[in-house]
Amino acid sequence: DIMRKAVSKKDLPTFEKVCKMFLEKATACGVDPSVVHRTVESWKGFVGYAFNRAHACSYALLAYRGAYLRTYYPVEWLAACIQSDIHKAERLAGHRTECDNERPRIKIHMPDVTVSKMEVHIDDNDTIILPLTSIKGFGGNCRHIVDSAPYSDLRDFIIRGEPTRTVLKNLFEERVLRNLDGCKETDVDTFMSKAEAYCVELESAKREAKREAKQTYTSLSPLQK
Repeated sequence: DIMRKAVSKKDLPTFEKVCKMFLEKATACGVDPSVVHRTVESWKGFVGYAFNRAHACSYALLAYRGAYLRTYYPVEWLAACIQSDIHKAERLAGHRTECDNERPRIKIHMPDVTVSKMEVHIDDNDTIILPLTSIKGFGGNCRHIVDSAPYSDLRDFIIRGEPTRTVLKNLFEERVLRNLDGCKETDVDTFMSKAEAYCVELESAKREAKREAKQTYTSLSPLQK
């Protein structure tokens, strides 16, 4: 077991100590020293870097399949890589560089409420579309916004997407609303002033729906009894 640990941890001093012990005891048991030396020599490579055969074959197969997909399906491959590393800035930068270096160049579309989904996807022009979830602070909060798309304009987005004022402000600052009609302002305060009327309209509609639901429940109460 000490030998196993020395090999797995690449601990050369311990490995040499165990080999010396093995040599002494094997020789004392009558094993030909030349055989013992050959056995010890065959172990040394494993202290550097080694896999068992099944492990090595599995890696080779994965490498082959990965190389095939990277070569013949570069857009799909890089889209999957971006999705996997969507919140890892350094690795994401590497994938972007790969897209730029492809011939023809693979385009990346920044998060956009008019086309983005919950995960990375590819449009009909082989452009990689980044998801709303790539924006820091967004996650499951985006689900209703994505499911309610597409939107005709800013009012439609606020009424049906039901973003909070904080979410609305963040989306504007991250330029996620840049292609939505009615969102051409460059100043966030100007934008929020414009959006406020729609937010009030949304809140009013929710209160009315709640009131109607309460009235319906009250009118049905005698029947329930």
